[in-house]
Amino acid sequence: MTAYLIERERDGLRRRTLEQYQQHLARLTSALPGARVQDVTAERLLQWLSAEGIAGRTRANYRTSLGAFFAWAVRLGYCRGNAAGAIGAPRRDETIPGILTVQQTTALLDAAEAGEPAVVPYLALGLFAGIRPAELALLDWGDVHADHVLIGPTVAKTRQQRLVEHTPNLPAWIARYRAKGPVLTLSPWKLYKSLGRAATAAEMRLPHNAARHSFASYHLALYQDAPRTAHQLGHRAPDMLYRHYRALAERADADAYFALTPGA
Repeated sequence: MTAYLIERERDGLRRRTLEQYQQHLARLTSALPGARVQDVTAERLLQWLSAEGIAGRTRANYRTSLGAFFAWAVRLGYCRGNAAGAIGAPRRDETIPGILTVQQTTALLDAAEAGEPAVVPYLALGLFAGIRPAELALLDWGDVHADHVLIGPTVAKTRQQRLVEHTPNLPAWIARYRAKGPVLTLSPWKLYKSLGRAATAAEMRLPHNAARHSFASYHLALYQDAPRTAHQLGHRAPDMLYRHYRALAERADADAYFALTPGA
């Protein structure tokens, strides 16, 4: 796996894509300890994806990253076939995002503050600013200003700069955890493990991209302004919000969500 990642880095793969590949491969090897590449059959891979609850767009992302890895392994003779070829495209009914309740958000942040403080800024900026995980991995505290977060072209997924306005409770989180240097100081693997420990301590299982999906749902419920929410998220148009996020959260819950502060 290490040799593969080194080769992809030499090929000029973007850092966020390389980190996604690393995270997906690390998660697979953790789930199948001791397994060799040739031992990972299509059936075994699909069983693992189902057991982990990996579906929809996330499954498509795994198909891309694992497919590229197995194609490399086939080319070098480590295995005979590409097991990831069995991973099908997501169905339309798998695209409804999972969001956290206000109570779950509170429990997760409390657990992170108590045992995994390094992930708290990452969670806060995802939950209350909606910044993409890949963008948070590149974000520096120097880009986090008094009333907005600057997502520059080298950080933004679309390579287009945008300003993300602070929501009512975000300044309290920023003031408490602001530092110098990168917002996220953990490697992808350490981040994955740290988030897992916080979720376990909070007695919950995190849906995929739960922070960003929760932000989108509650922000739309709070402001009832799809273009504004779409801009915060870095979407070119609000169509996706109307399809996936409308009616996922109520205004009263949105008020409570954006009132959550450290130690509250």
